Amino acid sequence: MRKAGKYVLLCLTVLCLIFIFSNSLQNAASSSRQSGRLVTFVTNVIQSLTGKTAESGVVTHLIRKAAHFSEFALLGFLGTSTVAAFWHKVYGAVQQIAFWGLLAAVTDEFLQGFSAGRSPEVKDVFLDLAGFLTGLVLAWWITAALSRRRKTYEMGVSVD
Repeated sequence: MRKAGKYVLLCLTVLCLIFIFSNSLQNAASSSRQSGRLVTFVTNVIQSLTGKTAESGVVTHLIRKAAHFSEFALLGFLGTSTVAAFWHKVYGAVQQIAFWGLLAAVTDEFLQGFSAGRSPEVKDVFLDLAGFLTGLVLAWWITAALSRRRKTYEMGVSVD
């Protein structure tokens, strides 16, 4: 990967982390407003598809948990891709990458303790870590596939 691409990945990883932490620092009212728009949309879609009214509380809970998982899946993917771009190996760094994911998840929940109307939850740390590890595995698979493809291509090229 070109040098500029490595730094773009690094910047995207840092921006993703900033986005996650900024969401954690929102008070409960702001956070509810933000997810409320999506809840309304999903509830309307469910009603138009099924003809039944979806329970707003259930939809809210599922969307908020999916947001936790998705944000951290993206962070895991970007973080692992960044490590692969700079050091060309993911396999030997999986434990360190996972540790940074756990640290980010714990920090995320810790920050929620400082937001009015919100509280840190241990189960969200596990959900965040599960998302992070999903992103890590996805990036690892893609990195391994690209590496195999590159090696196959290099072996198949004639230098006559």
